[in-house]
Amino acid sequence: MATLYSISGLFDNLDNQAGVFFGGFFLHGSGVSGTSSLEKNLRGMLVDEFGLSNIRGELAPEENLEFEKTYRGRKEAISYTFQFDSKNNLWRGKYSYSYGLGEAACTIHSSFQAVEIMQNTARNIESDNFISAMIDEMVRKGHLVEVKP
Repeated sequence: MATLYSISGLFDNLDNQAGVFFGGFFLHGSGVSGTSSLEKNLRGMLVDEFGLSNIRGELAPEENLEFEKTYRGRKEAISYTFQFDSKNNLWRGKYSYSYGLGEAACTIHSSFQAVEIMQNTARNIESDNFISAMIDEMVRKGHLVEVKP
């Protein structure tokens, strides 16, 4: 089972000292990083003014968040490490890469909890029915509640 999170925040840009905003999503939980069942695994994507990036790392809810961010078309990873700031209800931390260090802050929000990571690699579910099948499965297991008008 995994949880889908949204993430948004900002980091300081070492070149012009202005804040750069970012946003994206990640999945966190078992089955996220291949065959591993470690509950701290996360995998997702971010976007900012420099482009699209992939992230992989670990989350210990309300404790720490760490991930490596790699922009598409680039090889060098940027390491982010955050600690949860309960006073301000946000994650504060630092990033580092070959050009130096910087500060960052973000918020994360759980969007869908207890999501089965359904693999559609065999194409046993037609692509237009994949989302419907996923939602139906979440309703059937009680992780999503159907609201009737």
